[in-house]
Amino acid sequence: MTEIDGRKFLYAEGEISFTFFTYNYEISKNSLSLYDVGLLVGGRDAVTSTEAFRTEISASMKKPECLSERLDFRMQ
Repeated sequence: MTEIDGRKFLYAEGEISFTFFTYNYEISKNSLSLYDVGLLVGGRDAVTSTEAFRTEISASMKKPECLSERLDFRMQ
């Protein structure tokens, strides 16, 4: 997990090799919202290091279509 440009992100590798997931998340008092993050400038191939990941996310966030597929979870 990391914070980039004031937003929180999770970057995780899936069970299948070379499958990665990037999510922006927001936590409020009773809920968790996840957004799928598109790597829209250089794509996954541009992510060669932690710093390259941060640069790619920052650049992609400037595009309105970067965040998609919002998932909301409510805590009981």
